[in-house]
Amino acid sequence: MPKCGIRGTATARLAFRDMAGAGRESARPGRQGAARRLTVLDFGRTTFGASCTGAAKACIEASVRHANARVQFKEPIGEFELTKKKIANMAAHAFAMDAMTTECAGFIDRGPTTTCSRPRC
Repeated sequence: MPKCGIRGTATARLAFRDMAGAGRESARPGRQGAARRLTVLDFGRTTFGASCTGAAKACIEASVRHANARVQFKEPIGEFELTKKKIANMAAHAFAMDAMTTECAGFIDRGPTTTCSRPRC
């Protein structure tokens, strides 16, 4: 299905018709179904973070191009200290976003752990 933005996950229409046992208690998803739904949410959150990180990096590249092309007082604004600080701040935030996305993906790859020294692992 076409969508705007997050393209890292597959999206499709799903319809159940004329299913045996539809509407009965035994046909409802149980505890295991809930765990699967939550897993899908976890993966979606990670891909969303990766999408935002990619967008932030693209914004930084566009900002650098603009700062080097725009001239003020006969000098590119990319040479001004304040502009450099702003772009450096953007780069630091994008780096943190990238690091957190990588850490989150690592948690998902490792799966549930029973022995973890960190609180709330």
